[in-house]
Amino acid sequence: MELIIYLVIVIIAGIIFLPEYDGGEFRNIPLFIIIVTIALILTLIKILRYVFWVLKIKKMLLKNGYEVTQCHFMPKLKSSKNYHISAVRNEKTVNINLFKRKNSYVTYHFENENKADLYKHIRLTIKPSVRQAYIISPHVDSKKIGEEYFFWSESDFGENIENVLLFKNLPNNVTDTTSQTPLGNGDKICKKILLFDINGFDKYISK
Repeated sequence: MELIIYLVIVIIAGIIFLPEYDGGEFRNIPLFIIIVTIALILTLIKILRYVFWVLKIKKMLLKNGYEVTQCHFMPKLKSSKNYHISAVRNEKTVNINLFKRKNSYVTYHFENENKADLYKHIRLTIKPSVRQAYIISPHVDSKKIGEEYFFWSESDFGENIENVLLFKNLPNNVTDTTSQTPLGNGDKICKKILLFDINGFDKYISK
């Protein structure tokens, strides 16, 4: 889906800005400069917000007596195997992957600790021909809309090591293959990875 969206954007940009014939001049240059400038500003704001989030978590750790041994400011890449933050206190290591949810209504279902399938749930509505009011169907369709990958190292599931997946805000629904009920703050994904939002993580490290 994302590939299709990018392709549509490229086609539209070509229609607006590319020359009408070979050797012609680029068109609508002022509009192009405005769009690029806005895109750069929005990207910079997004990067700064992410950096401030990392710094906030680092400050929380230091405040609670942790020594931060690793800190990365780059967002998670698809093949990234580094933790954003690692910290130590009383010989206990905490490895933290920071993650921003796609949307609150998306369900994150973890097949294992390294992969989450994203689902959107749709409840059907029917408008009868004789009545004005819509009827809400009890049937709910689940549609897979994407995947997310996490790269936890097997060597880090040892004694005195905790691995944390930290959301700014938890999705409304997080499930995995080992639990019968949805997961919340402090629960373990696939019995391996601690799940937190910022408030839950603050309480965890203050113990």
